[in-house]
Amino acid sequence: MNIVLLKHGDKYSAEDVNRQAQSIIEASKGIMGQVYCFTEDRTGVDIQCIDIPEKPKLRKWWNKMHLFRDNFPLTGKCVLFDLDVEIKDDPFKYIIDIDFHPNQKGSNLIYLSFKNEIKKILNSN
Repeated sequence: MNIVLLKHGDKYSAEDVNRQAQSIIEASKGIMGQVYCFTEDRTGVDIQCIDIPEKPKLRKWWNKMHLFRDNFPLTGKCVLFDLDVEIKDDPFKYIIDIDFHPNQKGSNLIYLSFKNEIKKILNSN
């Protein structure tokens, strides 16, 4: 599974990305997959980065829409975590059983889950 953290602009720092990546790795005991930062500024980010495309130019959280581009470089299951979510327990014990089915319903979107073959948005329960 690919875990993606989005950092754009200056609202969150590289330190915030590194802290969130570390909390995800620690909470999942490092077994859930690779953590990536999707950003336009790699400076100070300790994990592998994927560049936000320059065009079309999107603002703020709208950059998440780039994850659904045909040429997004990750394959398989992907989960995007917002940087303002505090990880206190292993989130994957809840996410791992999600079949990435389009009819899943819920509220309070805290993560975005999709497969690159058939990209879907899922809500948390």
